[in-house]
Formats: sequence, C-alpha cells, structure tokens
Amino acid sequence: MHPNMKIELKDNAVIVTRPTDGRLDRSLHGLTRTLINNMVLGVSTGYSKQLNIVGVG
Repeated sequence: MHPNMKIELKDNAVIVTRPTDGRLDRSLHGLTRTLINNMVLGVSTGYSKQLNIVGVG
C-alpha cells in the first residue's frame, strides 16, 4: 500500500482516504481500494476454476 493513502477500519468496513484530489492520489486511491477488495474476497470466498476436458480417447 502506498504511504499517502490512509486506511482505517470503522464499523467492520475498510475506509481508504486520500490526502488530495490530485491525479496521482486519485489513481492510487482507486488502486488501493481495489487491492484491498480483492484481498478480502480472496480470503472470504477463495478461488476456484472449473476445468472442462474435451477430446477423444
């Protein structure tokens, strides 16, 4: 996580805030939010892939 982003846990929710509305901070804000969301989904839901084998033999 980037040191400019402030990450807090409030009422069972993760809050990401940015220091300014500059272009870099907006980009990092979205990236940080998405990375945290993917981490939470990975821990709670997990990852699975269905394998379909098609062929002869």
